[in-house]
Amino acid sequence: MKYILMRTVSGKTYYARTEENNAIKKTEDIALAQRFASEKDAKKMRDRASRKLNGYKIHPVSDESQKVLPDSKIQVADATPSVSNPPAGISSNSHRKCFTAQERVAVYNKTEGHCAICGEFVPYTDFTVDHIIPLAKGGNNDLSNLQCACSVCNRIKQDILPEDLMKKLTRIMVYQVGQKENKKYKKILRKACR
Repeated sequence: MKYILMRTVSGKTYYARTEENNAIKKTEDIALAQRFASEKDAKKMRDRASRKLNGYKIHPVSDESQKVLPDSKIQVADATPSVSNPPAGISSNSHRKCFTAQERVAVYNKTEGHCAICGEFVPYTDFTVDHIIPLAKGGNNDLSNLQCACSVCNRIKQDILPEDLMKKLTRIMVYQVGQKENKKYKKILRKACR
């Protein structure tokens, strides 16, 4: 059993959902509603966005029938958000998704808390989940295709394949070192090559 945030206004029922960029939106489709593992998780979300989710109540929901159930205290460990029917020709596994706490811990532990791109340590509260092969290039949401990244590296990488990213960064460094006024890059490169 999962929990959702729900509000009824003038006979219409709205559900809270989370978009890719973590923006909170409302929807009339219960299949798109954000699912929470516990009432506590739902309350955290409601408290975090108290202005936007004003008037929303926490309700248990049956995953099989997607019907709102009478109040219950049953809780489960994982909160996987629901994904609606994907467009034709695209598998549901290629959609961006909100990862559960367990999935995030597994991704973080793969690199022992270090960014897989730059190697710097990233606190758990600051890391982002990066798709090694971007979804736009045919990647998926399997753990084997996910890596821990700092937010800067994730923004730089965007939807570039790892090999293409390294080629681009190398071209940038070679170009910058070749500029006469960029003596600092030569020093940085000498240090890095030691």
